[in-house]
Amino acid sequence: MSKAKTLKEKPAAEHLTDEQDNPLPEKQEAALLSLLSHKTLKESALAAGISMPTLWRYLRDPVFSLRYREARRELVECAMVRLQNDAEHAACVLRDVADDKQAPASARVTAARTIIELSVKSVELGDLQQRLAALEDYVTKKADQDAIARDKGDDDEEDEE
Repeated sequence: MSKAKTLKEKPAAEHLTDEQDNPLPEKQEAALLSLLSHKTLKESALAAGISMPTLWRYLRDPVFSLRYREARRELVECAMVRLQNDAEHAACVLRDVADDKQAPASARVTAARTIIELSVKSVELGDLQQRLAALEDYVTKKADQDAIARDKGDDDEEDEE
């Protein structure tokens, strides 16, 4: 199951603590959720029912800070999934603008340029993924060969004794 789908199905407080052995204390959990849903620290502190100095102390706490970063990362990942789902529609819009004879020439050129640039980037990314996979495969095989050679060397030393 995808992480984005998991986040949608779980209550917010549950997904922030279920991967850790020790959930945050209730006040910190409230502060964390408040930080994720308000624009300013002041609004977050007020909504969580804590003072600004307390919120600052929480933010300096390594465990709280780690959980806050993880939660923010999860929110960004969910947003990226939504954007990826909308990419097909956006590509159609670009194509429609590029094909629209009634659209200003500058809009048509910009749409066409964007289509070309994104197409080139997509090919480059695919090439990089293939190259990375090949390098990872090489490194794995090399590590296996080195381990076998070390084991063989250990066996040879035992035979000599």
